[in-house]
Amino acid sequence: MVKFELGWLVLAGVLAGCTAETETFSGGTGGSGGAGQAGVAGASGEAGAAGEAGQGGSSAGAAGESGSAGEAGAAGSGTSGQAGEGGAGQAGEGGAGGEAGASGADPGGAGGVAGQGGAGGGQGGGGAGGGAAFDPEEPPAVELSTWKGKLTPGFQGLDIVVTWPKGASSKMPLVLFAHGFQLGVSDYDATLQHLARFGYVVASVDYASNFLDQDHYAPVDSMKLAIDLLTKTPPAEVGAVADADKIAAMGHSLGAKGAIWAALDLPQIKALIALDPVDDNPSPFPIPSPKRPSLAPEQMGDLKAPALYFGAQLSPTGFQACAPKSSDACSFAASTPAALFSRHYTLEQFGHMQFLDNSSCLSCSACAKGPAPQEAAGRTFVRAQSVAFLEAQLKGNPDALAYLQSSPPTASGANVIFDGTEQQAFCKP
Repeated sequence: MVKFELGWLVLAGVLAGCTAETETFSGGTGGSGGAGQAGVAGASGEAGAAGEAGQGGSSAGAAGESGSAGEAGAAGSGTSGQAGEGGAGQAGEGGAGGEAGASGADPGGAGGVAGQGGAGGGQGGGGAGGGAAFDPEEPPAVELSTWKGKLTPGFQGLDIVVTWPKGASSKMPLVLFAHGFQLGVSDYDATLQHLARFGYVVASVDYASNFLDQDHYAPVDSMKLAIDLLTKTPPAEVGAVADADKIAAMGHSLGAKGAIWAALDLPQIKALIALDPVDDNPSPFPIPSPKRPSLAPEQMGDLKAPALYFGAQLSPTGFQACAPKSSDACSFAASTPAALFSRHYTLEQFGHMQFLDNSSCLSCSACAKGPAPQEAAGRTFVRAQSVAFLEAQLKGNPDALAYLQSSPPTASGANVIFDGTEQQAFCKP
């Protein structure tokens, strides 16, 4: 079955593009690891050595010179996050304080138990416990690297923009992103940079566009090229930073349909994120073609990747139904196999083009738009849930899974329709 819509949005899209906005994020702070036990004081006359994380003591003994530093204490344990600071050992009378315990593997661990020193040694202080909970709304304060290149040769070759944490020492999961119809690779920069700061290689890909006869498989073709480029023959400017075994497909509008199609066709895709997907033909003069088949529900039974769907309450409304009820996120979510992990959120008072960094572009005006506070809150929600989903599916982070499973969904100020009776009522044609 082939579905169609009149794409007045597209005509405006040719007249003017969209400009991405820039957002700045600050990182969270890890908690403290547990302090080690203070060591036994030595007989030599050297001052106490500095601990690995804390500062060793150096007080002299009552008779003669102070003893040497004791051995390092054991690391404090933690459950999540970045390494915390080690606690310092307290110098005892007549001997140097033990070195601080090694940093805990993660913040949030309990404080180390104070150890008893030997003869002439002091007590080691217990490390402070506690740490920040998993918060996908606040990315780490890491500097990003960006490479802009071509997927296909020539001046008019297809563009690709790759963003990843600068100075990465190991391979990271790869997130492939396809933009909406007649939009561009840089229209979602703030959202994609948010993802990258959590430890992802994010590649925004362009795809072949035809105003009157769009091939819906074009985004998939570009994703295939990007996988080969970044995992087999990476540019020298990027290097081997992408993990070929951990790949997610993500997109918006037609690009979201492309991401879904990629997840159906490419076994490398291990996770799927679709921002207001549209199964219809977006061209203004719909022409029946096998290049534009309906995926939902016809092919969705073959989906193997866990999926995260976002819809927008205002998309089916206004002068232009930018995501018609008959072929929007509801259709894809409803036909996703029940055995798969999936989530479907509909953002209230939020429009189809508000997933972009700048929803005030000329072509954006064809779609209904919600108020600015809901736009900002909605974007924060999309970014946070996307990070949590990727962390849970590609990195196995249990805290991220718990965040995803919280009900109502965790978000700052966003009004969200999530499953249940209200979602069923909204999705009803």
